[in-house]
Amino acid sequence: MTGRLRVISYRVAAGLCAMAMAGFVAPLLGAASDNGNVDGAIFTSTVDATVVNENTRYGAKSEVYLNGGPQNLNANGLPDGDYYYQITDPSGKDLLSNDDIACRVLQVVGGRVAGVPADDAGGYGNPACYHAIGTVNEASGVLPVQMGSAVTDPQWFLDTPNNGGEYKAWITPVTAYIGVADHDQAVAGTNQSTACRAGDPCHGFEDSHSKTDNFKIRESNPRYADLTVCKFNDLDGNGSQDVDEPFLAGWTINATDQHAAVTSEDGCVTFTYAPSGDHSSPAAVANFFNEPDGLVVTLEEVNQAGWTQTAPVVHNTVTLHAGDSIHAPDFGNHFDEDCTDCELRKDLTVTKTAAPHFVRTFTWEIEKLVDSTRIDLAAGEHATFHYTVSVTHDAGTDSGFSASGVIAVSNPNDVAVTGVTVSDRLDGCMITGSHDDVTIAPGTTEFNYSCEWNEDPGVVANVATVTVADGETVSSQAVTIDFGTVTPHLVDDAVTVTDTLAGPWTVLATDGGRTSFEYANTVAAPAGTCTAVDNTATFTTDDSETDGSASTQVTVCGGVDLTVSKTAATAFTRTYDWSIRKSVDKTKVEQKNGTATFNYTVDATSTGSVDSAWTVSGTISVTNPNDWQRVDANLADALDSAACTVTGGSVTVEPRGTASAAYSCTFASAPAADGTNTATATWDGTAARTAGSSAVGTAAYAFGAPTTEVNKTVTVTDTFSGTTTTLGSFTAPASQSFTYSHTVPNAVGGQCTAYNNTAVITETGQSSSQMVNVCNTATGGLTIGYWQNKNGQAVIKAANQAALKAYLTQYLPFQDLGTQTIATYVTNVIKAANASGAGMNAMLKAQMLATALNVYTSTMGLGGAKIDLTMVNKTIGSLTYENASSSFGPANSLTVSQMLAYAASRSNVGGSVWYNQVKSGANSQELAKDAFDAINNEVAWIAIP
Repeated sequence: MTGRLRVISYRVAAGLCAMAMAGFVAPLLGAASDNGNVDGAIFTSTVDATVVNENTRYGAKSEVYLNGGPQNLNANGLPDGDYYYQITDPSGKDLLSNDDIACRVLQVVGGRVAGVPADDAGGYGNPACYHAIGTVNEASGVLPVQMGSAVTDPQWFLDTPNNGGEYKAWITPVTAYIGVADHDQAVAGTNQSTACRAGDPCHGFEDSHSKTDNFKIRESNPRYADLTVCKFNDLDGNGSQDVDEPFLAGWTINATDQHAAVTSEDGCVTFTYAPSGDHSSPAAVANFFNEPDGLVVTLEEVNQAGWTQTAPVVHNTVTLHAGDSIHAPDFGNHFDEDCTDCELRKDLTVTKTAAPHFVRTFTWEIEKLVDSTRIDLAAGEHATFHYTVSVTHDAGTDSGFSASGVIAVSNPNDVAVTGVTVSDRLDGCMITGSHDDVTIAPGTTEFNYSCEWNEDPGVVANVATVTVADGETVSSQAVTIDFGTVTPHLVDDAVTVTDTLAGPWTVLATDGGRTSFEYANTVAAPAGTCTAVDNTATFTTDDSETDGSASTQVTVCGGVDLTVSKTAATAFTRTYDWSIRKSVDKTKVEQKNGTATFNYTVDATSTGSVDSAWTVSGTISVTNPNDWQRVDANLADALDSAACTVTGGSVTVEPRGTASAAYSCTFASAPAADGTNTATATWDGTAARTAGSSAVGTAAYAFGAPTTEVNKTVTVTDTFSGTTTTLGSFTAPASQSFTYSHTVPNAVGGQCTAYNNTAVITETGQSSSQMVNVCNTATGGLTIGYWQNKNGQAVIKAANQAALKAYLTQYLPFQDLGTQTIATYVTNVIKAANASGAGMNAMLKAQMLATALNVYTSTMGLGGAKIDLTMVNKTIGSLTYENASSSFGPANSLTVSQMLAYAASRSNVGGSVWYNQVKSGANSQELAKDAFDAINNEVAWIAIP
């Protein structure tokens, strides 16, 4: 085949070579789609994510990893979150992933695929069967996930039905997945969702929320082969297709182990051999896939009459191997033409016929009358109208003078005579069809002719002539045409008269005069209008179907009742209730210096809602069907358990018009969920000439969602030390907890500072507060007066007496407790307290006893509080201080328990000899008493640690 450019389509086998480079973003096959509302793109890669979209380099399913996001560290990527993924055929119809959807989960962090989630905290994953991950690509920051799983059987995923070994990878956010409710597909392909488009399975991955990418896997054993062959017209019969020789469509080609196929418009046909194909026989499959020599295919054409096969010149067999796509040698055919060079042996003869004719056409007129054009009646009554229809015609007009016939040319020879011209001598005559340089076949060839005149030509003669190419002329005998002897063809000599209400009637032109028809018609008065009744009489001629008509119109009027319709819309208000609670991790801090931090929690909770203001409202519409009068009407509305009002209830309804008024019905308490609302219109039926004087209209209503919502969304603020902060807003029915902290400075020495902190729901005004204190004093102490009154005595009596006695008698001053009760002992010691005289033993004993009781009953760890002994309040509540350290060691600070132990060590049993009986000054009873007195009055300073 030379000099001929042809384009032939080939199927590309699995394993098609393609180029891909590390970091090359644009895929060679099926670029990542940009469908859906998910930003970014996905792509497949190798295990280390350094080579992406390596479509033809994947030698096995295990080599394919899924990636997503940008291919550098700065570009935008996928939205962060968790995604499901799947594998399908290229069309998306067949699901090829064959493990549970809960196993196919990956995560996106920073816009890039970052392996699989750590656990199934979201309730959608199953870490036990997550797919393997690759290695991090430091250049792009991605961590790919293996598409298949070795856990499933067969491993990785199912084989694609695509002959080219092509697959499609998908991802969709877990929040957009529309598969079965529990995300458990159980068996491959069973998670088809009704939310998918009809007839188009999506397996839970909706296009508008998914990203896709196509890839190929090169198979080690291709499963198909293609064989193409074409058919051409070998015009010169040289056995090859030259530049001007076209392809031939519609030729049948046979191939080994295939059904016969017909060449298409491009002259070609392709046979596909595959193990599951409709055309492959078991023997062919076995040979094709198991024999190293391949399958020998013989191609044969089914020849057509008049054609001779010229190609292929050498052979028409082809050997196929799996994965081949071959174009076989084309078939060529040459067409053989018959001889036409023959000798004329006998003369031609000519005869002709002639048939004259003309037309006489009649013209008609029609007239219609009625006795009355309008009758006014009550609605439903009847009126009778009397009609007369008349038709007339003229004498007729002659036209269409013509003649027609056949010119017969007879050829007595066995071969055709060429170069023959046939003509008619008479002007105005025309021969139908080709008649110049025509071929006359053996036998008789007829030529139709016709002649036309604008008026009567009188008597004329007509002759036909035949001339042969060699100059021989043959004429026919003359045919005489005389229109005076011809009976004209009558046109429109009869009419059919029809009427809207009567007839039909037939009138003939031969009747020679006017013909009239009479009839009556009864009409019922219409409802609500003055109706015009058109009545038309029509004639139609029998030949030309020319028609004419005459019409009359009558009018009848009547009236009907008004009609009522209405709308009904529901509304009600829902007010949401809330509660607020504020808590703090501690309410008091006692320390010397520094700051104190308090941790707060505010809980705002939706506690339900209350509905109110139920209404049904709308519009009442009254319609006047009558088109000649207006009607005055009054409108009312009624609804059970509701108070209804109509605004502007007295209306005038124009003819063919509608008047409306608004209404509203209110309920004092919660109504039924649905019901029917009825409106009534009343009018003067006599004045309006209607059958009735009232009409009703109804509308169903149903209460649904609230139309007004109050406090559905609220904002929580918090005020601390005069500064207000907005904690956040949220919407019912959700509840919200807010946690935060405040750090405040320590109080002035010997004092406590209170801080109030209030949280408020802005919309409702509800609030909750917490008061905290920061104290620079030891707290938890009670005075000697408390321990001798009824409250202190009750605490003493409620305590474990043996334990309390053991505790007190560890100190020498109280070892004179003896057998008396502790409550009595305490009362006696405190009552005896006195600082006068040479010693201060009684007062010191009373203050120390109160301090010991405070430590024993303290819930705040008073015994461990470390006291600054250099700053002891000299007069309780004053701003004067003394240094009492000499009476405790000396030591600048001790815990309260250490102070008790030290003071006890300076006494004898019962406290009669104490501090060597030094009343005042250094190392004295007074300084020890003042220190215990400050603790009992909660004005003792906390020492710096």
